Amino acid sequence: MMRRHQISEAQVIAAEKAMHDLDPNDSDQEIARIVANYLQLPMRHSHAYHLKIIHDVRPSTVRRLEKIRKTWPSYEPADPTGPCPVVFDWQNKNTVGISTRDRERARQWIVDAMLAGYGVFRLFIPSQRRLRTRINRRNPPAAPTGRSNTSHHVA
Repeated sequence: MMRRHQISEAQVIAAEKAMHDLDPNDSDQEIARIVANYLQLPMRHSHAYHLKIIHDVRPSTVRRLEKIRKTWPSYEPADPTGPCPVVFDWQNKNTVGISTRDRERARQWIVDAMLAGYGVFRLFIPSQRRLRTRINRRNPPAAPTGRSNTSHHVA
């Protein structure tokens, strides 16, 4: 029995085949829909969709761009900067994105971002419990030495 969030092997194969068979003559809307279907293949460890695009909305970057454009009015940065035309839930450095469990919202966000000219990335975010375990394995807590850090030695 399949759970609600699981997808059949046939659906995975169909989404991959549609990506493989993309035709340059297809409309932008059709290409965005095919890519949205592919990006929505569920992740095994998460039931939520975590999607992002590269767009820098940090105020410091916008101020820096304004200063540069005083000298070079036609300067365009490599990454899009300033107000983002796509609605987003969160930002991190030079990326913005959404995290949602709503399949239709994720699909529409992918289509909107692609039609605005962005490449959409799917993130794999481990659960907080797994993340803490991974961090603790990398940086295990220091073993107790038996000495207090607050004691002072008087000679």
